[in-house]
Parts: sequence; structure tokens; C-alpha cells
Amino acid sequence: MGLESPFARRAQPAPQPCLYRFALAAALLAPVYSASADDPRMDALEQRLNQLSERVEVLEQLKRPADVPSATATKAKSGEVSWHFGDYLQGSPFSVLQHEFDRASGQVDLLLDVTGVIPDAGRWQGVVPGDAVPIRLIARLADSSTTPPIAFELNRGARFEAGSRLHVMAWLDPVTASGARMLQIEHVEPKDRGANTP
Repeated sequence: MGLESPFARRAQPAPQPCLYRFALAAALLAPVYSASADDPRMDALEQRLNQLSERVEVLEQLKRPADVPSATATKAKSGEVSWHFGDYLQGSPFSVLQHEFDRASGQVDLLLDVTGVIPDAGRWQGVVPGDAVPIRLIARLADSSTTPPIAFELNRGARFEAGSRLHVMAWLDPVTASGARMLQIEHVEPKDRGANTP
């Protein structure tokens, strides 16, 4: 008969505290379950066992996010690109509530909240869905080159006073979108106006 190596004992992982308590509770309750189905204590003990089980699940869920950096989830939702917003979109007169990038189609969506008086309100008045708005997109690619400015178009929204929300969209061609590393969203100054920009 050979001797058991002391390292074999150490290699076995220690039980998790919450799982250990759950197993202990189950062991203590086992004789009660085998006693009688009419025992009034069974309902209370079964409820206690369910509560312990729920607590174990909650504790396990609380441990999982600590293993995954929050930045990873943010990058995945935004299409694995970094976003840069100009002053026009950082609180006044607009705040970006949501931004999405579909790399497959090249579509870029912004949900904007009008937070105050728009300084160039005249450029927004009369704009209807499908019209260009004074916000543009510039994409930086993997080779550090940038695309020409692309105007956003109004997709939804007809009011431009504080408290209103607007959905604007822009598109990169799929080939360009596949290599995009940063999306820069900025206000189009009057001196920078192009043929398709109000």
C-alpha cells in the first residue's frame, strides 16, 4: 500500500463559502423531508431552502462582473470603435443619449437630447427627415488615415427646443466601416459648410 502524497490533498480546491453553507443547509433539511409529507414544518423549511438557493445565485452573479472589465462591454456595444464628440454634442446645446455603429452596414446612429437654445437654430428650422443637419462624421481608419466629412441626416424629430429628442444618422461604406477605429462627431461650422450641409 503506497503512501498518499501530501500534495494531493493540497491540490483539492477549498469549497466556496456560500456553496458550503447551501450544502450544509440541504444536509440538515434532508431528514425532515424524509419524515412526513404532512409535517407543517416542511413548508417553512422548504421556503428557507429556496431563500438560501436564491442568495447563492445572487452572490454568484455579483462576482461575475468583477472578472470582466466594464470597458470591454462598452466597446462591444459600440462596434469596437472609440467615439469622440465635439463641444456641440457634450451637454449644450445637445447631449448624446445613445450612439450605435453597425460595422456591417456602416450605419451610425445618434439619439440627441436638446438641452438648451441652439446657437445656430436657423440652420435647423425647416429641416425634415432625410435632410442634412449641421453635424458631421469623420472616421479614422486602422492606417491612421481619415475619411472626408460625412453629413448626418435627420431621421426622426420635428422640434428643436429644449427637451426635444432627435435621431440622426450617417453612413460609411462597408469597406471603410470594416477598418474604422475611431468615429469623430462634430459640429459643422458655417465656414465649413459643404454642398450637402445646411
